[in-house]
Amino acid sequence: MDIVTVCKTSAVMIEINPIVTKSTMAFFFKVLSKIKIIVFYNFTLNKKLALFLYHDFMIRKILLLEDDTLFSSTLEDFLSEYGFEVDIASDGEEALELSFQNRYDLYLFDINVPKLDGISLLQSLREQDDTIPTIFLTSYKDDETLKRCFKSGCDDYLKKPVDVEELLLRIDAILKRVGGIRKRFKLEDEIYYDFEKRQVFDRDKPLSLSLKIILLLELFIEKNGKIVTPYEIIQKLWSSSEEYSEGSIRLYISKIREIVGKEKIKNLKKIGYEINL
Repeated sequence: MDIVTVCKTSAVMIEINPIVTKSTMAFFFKVLSKIKIIVFYNFTLNKKLALFLYHDFMIRKILLLEDDTLFSSTLEDFLSEYGFEVDIASDGEEALELSFQNRYDLYLFDINVPKLDGISLLQSLREQDDTIPTIFLTSYKDDETLKRCFKSGCDDYLKKPVDVEELLLRIDAILKRVGGIRKRFKLEDEIYYDFEKRQVFDRDKPLSLSLKIILLLELFIEKNGKIVTPYEIIQKLWSSSEEYSEGSIRLYISKIREIVGKEKIKNLKKIGYEINL
């Protein structure tokens, strides 16, 4: 066994086999969402990897717009090792559609891509009040293009060929800077969800909720303003080896409605649920 854990009330002790892979580490840190203290033994991996993984134990989603399939695949593999979930779009229109379908923490956009260029795409997103931080990755080196990038609303700019280590540092800096945006999500006047503690608070007092209710609430927050399908709920709450329960889904949704208000989760027959938190 690569990883052995001993769980306590507020600490997790981890023994890591020296041959454990980076991808295994990334997956393991995705699972641990309430860790307070981590102690490493036999740790022979890059120290920075552990620091980034701990900092980003809440899974971060990135939308990558890049028409070079080899480069996009390389970036996806690299970022996945550090605990990021990456969606790839090969043209601007596909990226625009994905931005409507999902909630991302960061955009990585190339400029010269088919159908809708990266700068025009970002301008369109900003006009629709999309404030997701954005980094441009491009071969353009002239000052005029650089000015256009920042005028469109980007947060940073990296010239190709991209140094992936530098990219990781810039991503981490941006996510730390804007991290406060997602620390809390207001559900009602005095009820909010705390992303770091993964708890719902009513007048600053935590509510006792099961893990599956929390996972479902996080899905609803992520898909706020959109439709959530039964398939998405099943994928979020149960592993492939578990049997799901439609009765349990109804029970969990009923509990969330008690917290946020029945009218905010609308049942669409044979389609799913429309979420307006």
